[in-house]
Amino acid sequence: ETIEARGRPSAADRGRDSSRSDGASAPASRSSIRSRVVEIPDPLSPEEIEILSNAEAKARLAKIAGARNAPDATDEQKATMKEEWDALLNRIRETNP
Repeated sequence: ETIEARGRPSAADRGRDSSRSDGASAPASRSSIRSRVVEIPDPLSPEEIEILSNAEAKARLAKIAGARNAPDATDEQKATMKEEWDALLNRIRETNP
C-alpha cells in the first residue's frame, strides 16, 4: 500500500495544496509593506530616556519598533535606533512595577 493510497498527499501534491491557496489569509506582499511611509522619530538622548516613565518608555519603544526596518532609513539612523532601543529596554526594566 502506498502513502497516496492511504489518503495522504504525495510530496508533489503537498506543494500545490497550500492552506493559503485562496489568498484570503495571505499576508501583505513585501512590495506593499515596503511602500508604506514609516516615520523615523528624532532620537532621544540618554538623559531624556532616563526620565521616561515605564508607560512612556513602552510607547517610545513601539515607535522605534515600527521604524527600525523602514526602507528609507540610513545605516546611521538604524544604528541610532538600535542604541535607543537598548536604552529603552533597560529603562523599562528599571521602571517595571
